[in-house]
Amino acid sequence: MKKYNPFPPVDFYVWDTDITPEDYHSILNEAGQAGHSLKENHQGIRTEYGQPNPSPFFDGWLKLLRKFMNHKFEEFIKDRGVVDIKFLDMWTQITKDHVWHKPHSHGAWGKASNWSFAWYVDVDEKVHQGTRYYSTPMCVHEWVVDAKQGKFIMWPSNVIHCQLPSNSGIDRAIISGNIVLVK
Repeated sequence: MKKYNPFPPVDFYVWDTDITPEDYHSILNEAGQAGHSLKENHQGIRTEYGQPNPSPFFDGWLKLLRKFMNHKFEEFIKDRGVVDIKFLDMWTQITKDHVWHKPHSHGAWGKASNWSFAWYVDVDEKVHQGTRYYSTPMCVHEWVVDAKQGKFIMWPSNVIHCQLPSNSGIDRAIISGNIVLVK
């Protein structure tokens, strides 16, 4: 786990995992067999975001997180000086071609205990761009994380970020979500 501070005092945590696209797609397949599917939203993003919370995919995403990252979350918890973390919600986001996710935050302005994450679970490093993060609140500085297969990023939920289009017909899939630090 690496800790980055591209615009102080904001901390980002980044680490690599060994997740494969097959691990990710097995969860999508299990959910599909149970009658759940991803929908295309008004931005052209295939996602279950906006479906009932927790999403029908939540347990599957949590299973993947635990399989690949329990020890990393323990390091994060220790570094933040908290007792535990609680996952509030999780979703997948699949984009391709000219689809992008406009600048947004996951809320929690002024609440340092809320964090968000993105996990690159099926990406092609040659064609997909990484997430862009902007200094809060004026967006003066930008920090870009490469879209690398298996990369996991955590940041305070109030940080504005976006995903630019890949201009490629290849799917770019992430799992994203929000957590609360338990003090």
